[in-house]
Amino acid sequence: MNLIVYTIISIFQLVFAYGIHLLNYFTKKKLGMNRWVVYHNMQISKLFIVDILKYVFLAITIFTTIKLLKANLRRIKQSNLLKLDIAILLIINAILAIIMLFFNTASQKLNYYYIIILLLIYVLQVIKILLMGDTNESGTKNKNN
Repeated sequence: MNLIVYTIISIFQLVFAYGIHLLNYFTKKKLGMNRWVVYHNMQISKLFIVDILKYVFLAITIFTTIKLLKANLRRIKQSNLLKLDIAILLIINAILAIIMLFFNTASQKLNYYYIIILLLIYVLQVIKILLMGDTNESGTKNKNN
């Protein structure tokens, strides 16, 4: 059952990642989509709290990643699937940090949308790690926990 949920979550992550590509494609190709993005960026930028929230979310993701690494250190050594999940989590965290720190809406129109979608992918990855944290690669529960 955990493996089925794991696979479904992975499919959702791929769909969200492809959604980033679709947003980028349609923003460049369709003038209406470009106007929609610019309008919503202006609406989001009016909120002064958005810049603070970016750093709060970055701190939360870094803190969560560190806690997950510490909590699952023993299991990471035993499971190759968990190693892959942690590596993907670190990559997502690095991409989020780069986008939040070095890009803004002036340099990248879809900055807020990238952040939202990557945060969704990050949350799904954390759920996958928590879900698979107590199972081994074959999908059965670990006896030594």
